[in-house]
Amino acid sequence: GAEACVGLGRGRGEAYQERASMSSVCRMVRHHLMAPAAPCLRHLPATTTSWVSVRSLSDAVGGRVVDPPATPGRLQGTLQHQQALPKMPVPPLDETLGRYLDRVLPLLDTDTDRDRTRAAVQRFQDSDGPRLHQRLLDYDTGKDNYIADFYQEMFSGATCSNYSLNPNFVLFPRAECSTAPESAAFLVASCLQHLSTVRDGTHPATVTKKGPIDMRQIPWIHSSARIARQGPIDDLVSYLDTSQHIVVLCRGLAFKLPVLDAEGNIMASQALLAKRFQDILNTAAAAEDPSRSAVGALTTSSRDVWSAARARLEAASSTNMSSLTAIDEAILVVALDDATGLSPEDMELNVLYGLPGTVENRWMDKWNIIVCADGQAGMNWEHTILDGHTMMEFFAPVGAGFDAGASVEEKPDEVVVAPLELSVDPQTEQDIAAAMATSLELSRNVGVACLEFQDFGGNFAKSSKCSPDGFAQASMILTFFQLFGRTPSTYESVLAKAFRHGRVTVARNNSEAIAREISRWWNLESNQEREESFRAIVADVNRICLEAAGAGDVDRPLLAYRCLADKPAEELDIFADDAWAKFSSLDLCTSHCGRNPIRFFGYEPPNSHGFSIGYCVEPNYMQFSINHADQAQADQFKTALAETLRAVQKALQKEGQA
Repeated sequence: GAEACVGLGRGRGEAYQERASMSSVCRMVRHHLMAPAAPCLRHLPATTTSWVSVRSLSDAVGGRVVDPPATPGRLQGTLQHQQALPKMPVPPLDETLGRYLDRVLPLLDTDTDRDRTRAAVQRFQDSDGPRLHQRLLDYDTGKDNYIADFYQEMFSGATCSNYSLNPNFVLFPRAECSTAPESAAFLVASCLQHLSTVRDGTHPATVTKKGPIDMRQIPWIHSSARIARQGPIDDLVSYLDTSQHIVVLCRGLAFKLPVLDAEGNIMASQALLAKRFQDILNTAAAAEDPSRSAVGALTTSSRDVWSAARARLEAASSTNMSSLTAIDEAILVVALDDATGLSPEDMELNVLYGLPGTVENRWMDKWNIIVCADGQAGMNWEHTILDGHTMMEFFAPVGAGFDAGASVEEKPDEVVVAPLELSVDPQTEQDIAAAMATSLELSRNVGVACLEFQDFGGNFAKSSKCSPDGFAQASMILTFFQLFGRTPSTYESVLAKAFRHGRVTVARNNSEAIAREISRWWNLESNQEREESFRAIVADVNRICLEAAGAGDVDRPLLAYRCLADKPAEELDIFADDAWAKFSSLDLCTSHCGRNPIRFFGYEPPNSHGFSIGYCVEPNYMQFSINHADQAQADQFKTALAETLRAVQKALQKEGQA
């Protein structure tokens, strides 16, 4: 899976959110623009609760979407397989409801609870379910992908802070990049090489053993922006073929730096970029109290605050309007942070929420390359269009030094730093200060624990006849049971790019078999018994993940039913049932995403009690970024997970096996 669910329930970003019913705003269907059904929710499962807040829809039809042009080069290259990809099928109603019962019943405590839930599902199947399913089939006839618009506008219509939406990466330190200018120049030079392949369509279409995958997100990687608007849905705009500059943030100040000439040729070498980044550091160091006007901090606020502030800024002066447009149109944003010597946990915090002295140095409506003074680097990206798998396949080669062979004709007289002026009024200054204070509170109060497990990795899992994904997921579920003595409500993102406009689906790794085996595994005495039990867990995890990859998940179709319903979701039997709350209250929100040189993949915890765990299984090691509202719980899970992995290895390891 490429993604992870964050913000389902009340996460650490709840400081930005108000409690309000969302069900009444899930009903508008106008052309292809759908009302945001569950904004503030990461990965938008149908299992949404009603605490989230949305902007008033009134009679608006939604935000502007400007796609990257489908040029002949892209259609013949990167996008060559798009129209041949199959549509994502709408699963039959009875299959969806059967899977829901399979996943939710193990979370319930008593036979009475389970009987009540079976009855609620049956009532839904006998009443509203068939009507909503037919409505979904009718809606699907005119769509490339039945869930795509619902899913996208969950993000572009969200009112919460982008902290609750944006994922992040941390890179392994690079020895030859020990300063911010060196590291930033290396990464930006690689990005410009990558950009050249996206623009001309030579970025290869990915074809797996099972066939081609959807490449629609690739042209959105560079030069795209979510633009805050006061209507119900933000704009999503690509400037792929026109953007010629990057934007650099330092101490909250913004600078424009041209890097392409009028023909789109690269005119900034890595060495020249390093010089210009040093110039920016020198200029920003001389500024007096720049954080007072650090407009980027507002992109971490609730969308209501940010959209109102942006409207004031745009109305105040043509200079403000020009500066904001320059940021929107930038190829990318580089954040030069004045931080050094950060631990893995602090580096993850820095790319998640920021730290003192860095929280003002972000533009969360675009993707940011975040570089510390000692060269440590990572990324935070706007999630509306771009998923984890897409960004991993982009950022891992960039972090390793991507070179497409595009020529670089250095033009130092044109690669000139230009400060972007933004004049703020007293209200905006107050909003900036409040946003920074909230960011620091979030950063201080979240728990982050990074496990770099070196004992073994994917090679051992494969030699033990287990899939690396299933091995890691089963180990995390076992760890949760060991700590809390109950079956967790799980959420694992699964790639769905085998379908046209596919993004991710959801594997809810709960079943009667999984619940039975995790409840007895720790009490089994022999390695043979533990091996058999563990293999049973992995087998059912694999079954559920394969169903999800084939569009046989639970969350997506139920989300569509909620969005298409003509009455509040709370009046639909399946969602009014108490089991829905348990299904929605995530305990383990996990996602396998990353490869060397990506060190960690992270995102906000799903609620006050749940764990978000971004992980990567490499051949000889495993990486886990474990985030929780409480630091002690994150640390406890880290220690217990390492113990679980070693216990599983002992149970599975044969004589002479490495």
